[in-house]
Amino acid sequence: MLAATGGVPARAKQLLNMLDFRDFPEGSPMPTHLCTLIELMSATQLRRFILLLTGFVDLPPLRPDGTHVVITVKYWPNATDCAPIAHRAALALDLPWYSSFDKLRQMLCRTLEDMPEAQPMSSYVPDDFEELAAKWIAHSEGN
Repeated sequence: MLAATGGVPARAKQLLNMLDFRDFPEGSPMPTHLCTLIELMSATQLRRFILLLTGFVDLPPLRPDGTHVVITVKYWPNATDCAPIAHRAALALDLPWYSSFDKLRQMLCRTLEDMPEAQPMSSYVPDDFEELAAKWIAHSEGN
């Protein structure tokens, strides 16, 4: 279920600015539908969608030249009954042409609901990480 908010959250606006829609037929409603869906996502859904797209719980930072990283959303023809497919390494999403906004919502929500909750990268770093890294470096230099 999507949660409507009093305004578009900052993370959603930031994500929308990163999207680059490619190869959609002229007049396709899918780019507008996806943007509307992103604006309506709850914080949890948005976090999961970002995880789906990038593999991380946060959006990629700006490039060194100050420009945004681009996430490509490509038209996926003849896949009307498939869930969208993300290519994390390429920062790309293959998006089928669904018959309606509701069908897009249904397919994307099902995908997001099936995703496990992700943890920030810092939660994977053990407290004694520096000590372990030093031991590993010393060991590898000895070989």
